[in-house]
Amino acid sequence: MPENKKQDKKKSHWFVSRIPAYYAMIAIAFFFFGTLFAGFSSSNVTGNIVASNAVPKDKAGSDVVNYINTYLLKNGFKASLDSISDEGWVYQMNLSISGPQGKNTYTSYVTKDGKLLFVSAIDLTYKP
Repeated sequence: MPENKKQDKKKSHWFVSRIPAYYAMIAIAFFFFGTLFAGFSSSNVTGNIVASNAVPKDKAGSDVVNYINTYLLKNGFKASLDSISDEGWVYQMNLSISGPQGKNTYTSYVTKDGKLLFVSAIDLTYKP
């Protein structure tokens, strides 16, 4: 009988000595995922994840128009921003391109950090 008590004591001692290791693994996991998602926050209204380094929508719109006018359009054409709205993780912009043939409007999107411009989007909820 005394041997069983020693074995039980060893088993419980082994388990108790492993508990701090489990806490350490959990802490490391929190640290890893915390650094992985650093710079992102969850919007309280929509629940979307957005970059915390987002630029104001007016600045993003003016940067897009400046980029289009400087690098994408030929002489005689000019881009202007008609409106801009917040659509979760992107800003939706209504742009006008004026030229010799008249004025055309386009809907485009820019990421909230102002780094990526999408000239169009496909609505995957619409079934043709």
